[in-house]
Amino acid sequence: MILRVISTVITAIAAVSLLALMGLTFADVLGREFFNKPLTFSVELTKLAMGLIVCLAFGTTTFSSRHISVDLIQSFIPKSVFALLLRLSSLMLAVFFLVLAWGLFGKANQFSGDGLATQVLFLPIAPVVYCMSVACLAAAVIAGVMVVVGSTGYSEVEEQIQEAKAQDALNSDNDPV
Repeated sequence: MILRVISTVITAIAAVSLLALMGLTFADVLGREFFNKPLTFSVELTKLAMGLIVCLAFGTTTFSSRHISVDLIQSFIPKSVFALLLRLSSLMLAVFFLVLAWGLFGKANQFSGDGLATQVLFLPIAPVVYCMSVACLAAAVIAGVMVVVGSTGYSEVEEQIQEAKAQDALNSDNDPV
């Protein structure tokens, strides 16, 4: 339950960031095409927003088991071995996201100490990188919980497809031909 809340909050923040980025791009294109006045700061805000959106997507993708995977051996191994492989992959994800969060936190500290800011608006970069670090830490927590709790390896969409196929098979067995 708590993972769903964390994932929902992360998704909401990413969605708002993406919406703001779309509005910024729309305004920039309108200004450039119709008034010959582009938004000079749009590139730097786009860079910051894209980095934040990507890091926020890590937690949502991990929670919903939607990372890219290839199931070459899934049909050849027992379910218990597959479950162990899922836990191992979740552990690797947790370690990866922890290392990424740690590296981003170090960079944010460096940026904060140096007073690094964007070139046009002079916005400090460190707060965005701190947020990216926290988002990666949240993804690491989600992956860590999945190591302990386990995962089916199927996303919600894949599970719904499996249920629909099973229902179709059941319906076709009940229909007289």
